[in-house]
Amino acid sequence: MEISSSVRGKEKEIPKIIDVNAMPEQKFIPRGKYDIFVSHSRSDKSSVASILYDELVRSGLKVFLDEKKDEMNDILTDSIQEAISNASLHIPILSKQYAESYWCLNELSFMFKTGAPILPIYYDIQPSDLLLIMKAEGINSKNYSRYAMKGTSNTQKHQECTEALHKVSLLSGHVFNIADSDMEKVQVKNIVKSVLNFIWIDANPVGLDEAVGDIEKTISQSGESVKFVGIVGIEGSGKTTLAEELYKRKSTSFEESCFLYGVKDIPSNGLYSLQNEVLKNLSVGKKLLKDQLKDHRFLVILDDIDHKDQMDALLPLKKLVGAGSLIVITTRYIDILSSSGIYSVYEMGRLDQSHAEQLFCWHAFRQANALHGFEGFVELFSSNCNGVPLSLKRIGQELYGRSKDVWETQLARSSGILFKDVKNSTKKVHISAREAINTNSINKEIRTCGLQVLVIKGKESDNLTAELLLLRWYDCPYTSLPSWASLENLRVLDLLNVFFNELWSHNVKPPTQLRMLKISGSIAKIPKSIRQLQDLETFVVDGWVNTSLKALPEEFCDLLSLKHLTLRWCRSLRSLPTNFGKLTNLQHLNLSFCSELRVLPHSFRELIKLEYIDFESCRNLEIEPYFLGQISTLEHMSFKDCRELRVLPAQVPHQVNLKTLNLVGTSLQEIPTEMGKLISLEVLELGSPYLRELPISLGNMRNLTILNVKGCSSLKPLPDSVLLLTKLKIDEKEKLKPAPAENDRRGKYISLTKKRVAKSGSFIRNMLLNRFNF
Repeated sequence: MEISSSVRGKEKEIPKIIDVNAMPEQKFIPRGKYDIFVSHSRSDKSSVASILYDELVRSGLKVFLDEKKDEMNDILTDSIQEAISNASLHIPILSKQYAESYWCLNELSFMFKTGAPILPIYYDIQPSDLLLIMKAEGINSKNYSRYAMKGTSNTQKHQECTEALHKVSLLSGHVFNIADSDMEKVQVKNIVKSVLNFIWIDANPVGLDEAVGDIEKTISQSGESVKFVGIVGIEGSGKTTLAEELYKRKSTSFEESCFLYGVKDIPSNGLYSLQNEVLKNLSVGKKLLKDQLKDHRFLVILDDIDHKDQMDALLPLKKLVGAGSLIVITTRYIDILSSSGIYSVYEMGRLDQSHAEQLFCWHAFRQANALHGFEGFVELFSSNCNGVPLSLKRIGQELYGRSKDVWETQLARSSGILFKDVKNSTKKVHISAREAINTNSINKEIRTCGLQVLVIKGKESDNLTAELLLLRWYDCPYTSLPSWASLENLRVLDLLNVFFNELWSHNVKPPTQLRMLKISGSIAKIPKSIRQLQDLETFVVDGWVNTSLKALPEEFCDLLSLKHLTLRWCRSLRSLPTNFGKLTNLQHLNLSFCSELRVLPHSFRELIKLEYIDFESCRNLEIEPYFLGQISTLEHMSFKDCRELRVLPAQVPHQVNLKTLNLVGTSLQEIPTEMGKLISLEVLELGSPYLRELPISLGNMRNLTILNVKGCSSLKPLPDSVLLLTKLKIDEKEKLKPAPAENDRRGKYISLTKKRVAKSGSFIRNMLLNRFNF
């Protein structure tokens, strides 16, 4: 097996609000072929381009270095276009010669078309020099004109190159000073450090800070001059990800470093090659002889060792490298380390439920939290994976962009039924799904591991056994759950199109291990015995056929594990229990279309973990000014079509984590000045015909992306302060005047369209580049 000295970069996406149900069927799109595309002039290759390439490769990145053959050609080859299109980051080395080369400018123009982030290096040139060239007033203007115009047959491409030069001159980058030759390598290392901070900032760095901190403690406790540290864990537990994070953070603290992948796949006769590969990677930067390694501190990470012979081949490194060096080994087998005398070991644990859900969401939604309506799915899938990162990533990637129907199907097929193949064996070993997932798509056939999942329709009873864990029942013909159903081990119960008088009768044993209960249809009564469901985390009643549920029993509030409560379309529900505040773990509350709900109990203010509230179409609900009490964790609030809402509750402007606020269809007459404190707000939807003006403090909402003022028929012109909101797209018909010149680099105008507009590619690109901190 070829030892890789590079690693594919991690995917970066800006979290955004998407409607999965409205998206077409699609699969997870994998990363491109390269992490970095380095663009340079032929005359620059022998200097900084080659040095940068070597350093990037040694840092474990996949790099495409363009070999310039015909810089006068005005057509990029297919291979070059493919490399640019499949790179995660573009690095143009901008020099005087680069600006003279039509080939280089053509590459630069194509980079901008891909939408990928660009990190420019200004090689013995200042950004302003590029603008002078573009205006034919500065250095080498004649050469630029001669080369550029000769290489193109139309003015469009020439204009594209000119625009590309203008755009790149406005980007943050690194100015490389060639006059200081002694600092050349330091400058390159600084560039590499910035690149690593971008490429290896995983879209899901969940739990890594704590793990790296623990490893650093393990390292500090070792008394050896050359430290060996092992990272041990099952397959898919995140050993390699943790090692990459450790490398990213610590590599700049050592004089030389290398990261070798796939060590376990080296044949037994290739151990000598393994030694040479390590030494070659360590000495490439300084061209050191073997006997000179002793004078330098090195960081070496060897990924996925699975045999003691491999350790024996690597132990001599301890005598070759200098004091203070660090050698990190990842493996599934702790005995390999102990038998080699390595006792400084960090054992990978599983992610807790909160971190597991966050990691799953990064891959399933490209954001840290679940989309509305998917919360229950996230809990179940995350629980099934039992904190194993690889399982969470692969399932999340498979479900990204899929419809709810697909999610439901996969949940029924894959809840705890995952398996893996064991290498060097034709036998399939079935382990807990919570342990691992095979590398194949979860759409393929998955065999069970003693777990039963049942989907039935109508009056079927043969399979309702005590072993049943997940039950989805369509068109249940009974008026309550039948007494003959053995549900004591049930974890998920999903009842669709039911017409129940009561959930279960007094002679039915409640499913006490239930974690999710969903009722779609009509139900009149929730039994007091529901208090026995102490593990219940999600309770949903979707009364789409005008359910007759009028109240919840006081005992319902003994469900202290409850996190998600939905009582949607319960149009007969007039009030909530007075002890509703006992549900202190509640995070998600949906009371939409409860049109007869009049008041909220005084104890509502005790729900201090609430993150999501939906009061849509609660048309008779009278909301007290201080109903939120000490609640400060809200991220989403909807008062849509709450006609009785005339004054915004006093504590709403103090919800500093609030991201979406819907006030469409209310009777609000003013928006308080304090609203400017909502610096996390991304979506603000207004729609009151009585609203006359918006406060100047609106300009403080720097993260505001969507402002909907449709239906505000009496609204005066928007305040000038909205011009400071560079991310903003306003939902209306006309355009605002251009922003002041000093804001040119942040956005020239704010567009107003009938439809909501996503963040522009150029904005996303600039947002990504801000991470480089030059």
